[in-house]
Amino acid sequence: MSVVFDTYKQHRTLLEAGFSDPQAQAITNVAMAVIESVATKADLARLEAKLDARFAGIDGRFTGIDGRFAGIDGRFEDIDKRFDDFNKSLDRMNGLMIGQLSTTVGGIGIIVGAMFVIIAPHVR
Repeated sequence: MSVVFDTYKQHRTLLEAGFSDPQAQAITNVAMAVIESVATKADLARLEAKLDARFAGIDGRFTGIDGRFAGIDGRFEDIDKRFDDFNKSLDRMNGLMIGQLSTTVGGIGIIVGAMFVIIAPHVR
């Protein structure tokens, strides 16, 4: 702390104002204790510099974390694309299977129809 406090001058001023010696001494002691606990502009400037350095370090760490999250986001985008591609493949396979099923059912219908045409004249 770099505050100058003249205790002798303070004590003398209080005596001249009519305070007794013990009262002047007590008031001077209290004033000195208060002044010792008060921060100066220089104290605040040092504290500000320390806080600025710490916050700069924290900002750097958050920048690193942001970069890691960007990488994770990219991996999720890749996974989403792979799922989309897989779903498109399933949709194409379903379309082919439905087409084959329709062809098979149609073929069975033709065979059954042909059998009916062949057998029907013989059944009475």
